[in-house]
Amino acid sequence: AAGKCLLAHPFEADEKKANPCHHPKQRQRRKPRVLFSQAQVFELERRFKQQKYLSAPEREHLASVLKLTSTQVKIWFQNRRYKCKRQRQDKSLELAAHPLPPRRVAVPVLVRDGKPCLGGSQPYPAPYSITASPYSYSSYYSAYSSSPYGASYRGNYAVVPP
Repeated sequence: AAGKCLLAHPFEADEKKANPCHHPKQRQRRKPRVLFSQAQVFELERRFKQQKYLSAPEREHLASVLKLTSTQVKIWFQNRRYKCKRQRQDKSLELAAHPLPPRRVAVPVLVRDGKPCLGGSQPYPAPYSITASPYSYSSYYSAYSSSPYGASYRGNYAVVPP
């Protein structure tokens, strides 16, 4: 019939006799936001450093110790994991926006003017001088022991007698 609302359940009719087309009230107001004490946040952070995820019993125990609900602890951990993820993403975007300048790497001169120079080469100018190299050429070239140079080549700088 025109002007009538169809109700899904017959029990709803009793509740809405005064206004049969009444829409239910919007959701009830949320609970006010609860701020955690410094001690609670400190303990939550400490536990988060140890463990990013808590099992239900661990969450229950932590909640009881901190006088919080299990849901509060669960949501705090979810939010903290998201904050961590967002910080990692921000850091990677920042690094991508400001790439590091190219590194200068000292390379030994093995041939000069078509002649091999194994250790007898002139020292490099100041910007190219090597004080302490974190790389070992012998370990680098050991991967090439099956190369045509043979297993004896290790990139060592032995002085060849004239």
